[in-house]
Amino acid sequence: KRPVAIHLDAFRQLGVKVCEGVDCIECDATQMTCGRVFLDYPSVGATENAIMACVLLDGQSEIFNAAREPEVEDLCRMLNAMGARIRGIGNSVLTIDGVKKLGGVEYVPISDRIAAGTYLTAALMCGGEVVIGNVNPQMISTLCMNFLQSYCNIYLNSGNIIVQSGARFKLLPYIDTAPYPRFATDMQAIVMALAAISRGRTAFVENVFETRYSHIEQLVKMGARIECKGRVAVVDGVEQLVGARLFATDLRAGAALVLAALRAQGTSIIDNVAVIERGYEDMAKTLVGLGADVVKIQ
Repeated sequence: KRPVAIHLDAFRQLGVKVCEGVDCIECDATQMTCGRVFLDYPSVGATENAIMACVLLDGQSEIFNAAREPEVEDLCRMLNAMGARIRGIGNSVLTIDGVKKLGGVEYVPISDRIAAGTYLTAALMCGGEVVIGNVNPQMISTLCMNFLQSYCNIYLNSGNIIVQSGARFKLLPYIDTAPYPRFATDMQAIVMALAAISRGRTAFVENVFETRYSHIEQLVKMGARIECKGRVAVVDGVEQLVGARLFATDLRAGAALVLAALRAQGTSIIDNVAVIERGYEDMAKTLVGLGADVVKIQ
């Protein structure tokens, strides 16, 4: 479920009149004023909406329980470069002093940490050495530390991650998703593909989204041993997966299937790749550049 209730509640706390109809939502912001916004959950999207709603309001606003993801920080830095006055960037409480207007700016956004984590995981699954450039290693430090504790060679330096992998290894026994800086829900399916071919058992607990296990059925078709009940999935690693006809149900599930197919014996065909392309620019081309045998069928 992806409810917008947190977003709407944030707007209401700023004086917006919200009318929810059967097939539409009407927001009247004519009486909108600065104020305090308390988020029930540190939602990235709701935090960003609240920030953008406050920057042009007259007076001072505060956002409590704000999301701390690097993408939220980056939005704040860009808005400040445009003339906004946002303090507390990177913390769970943001203070915003409204300004009359924003100006133009030339700004380079941060790179995609989930894409970086995906290719890092692909290298660990398939072996070899891969350099992932143009990424701040600190942004995916939680992910890297998980793998470092699993005895893989991952070197971090300014703007680069160097991954060296060979033998099949043992993953951590327990991984649970949570808001940043803990383990990202967007990496759960991808790392589960790694767990499927690792030594030993790994238990996953999905705390962010209640039904984010659609990839399990597809991985099982490839020979993975996964038992799922509610928010908990237990993976017993196998030595080898086999190719299969697969269906990408969503963005990260699809990426996980691509990684599993890279490691599987034989050929895999993945349908509905449009969902994968929502989050990866020409994934097939990138993987081919790393030596993979991947063809996108139009």
